[in-house]
Amino acid sequence: MSSIDEKLKSVKETLSQSRLYEHAAGVLSYDQSTICPPAGRERQGEVMAFLSNQAFTLQKAPGFIEAAEAIYAEREKLSP
Repeated sequence: MSSIDEKLKSVKETLSQSRLYEHAAGVLSYDQSTICPPAGRERQGEVMAFLSNQAFTLQKAPGFIEAAEAIYAEREKLSP
C-alpha cells in the first residue's frame, strides 16, 4: 500500500470484518448463557473460540499493524 487513503480503507475493512466475528461470538455467548442445550455447549464454545481467534488474528496481522501505525503517524493530516 502506498497512500494513506489506501491504508485507511484497508484498516476500515479489516476492523469491519473483525467486528463481524466479534458480534457472532457475542451472539453465541448470549445463546450459550441463556437457551443453549447442555449437549451443544461444548461445540458452541469451540465455535466462539474460533470466531474470537479470527478477530484477534485480523487485528494482529503485520499488514494491519503497519497500516494502522502509518495512519497514526499521519493523523494530523486526516480529516475527521
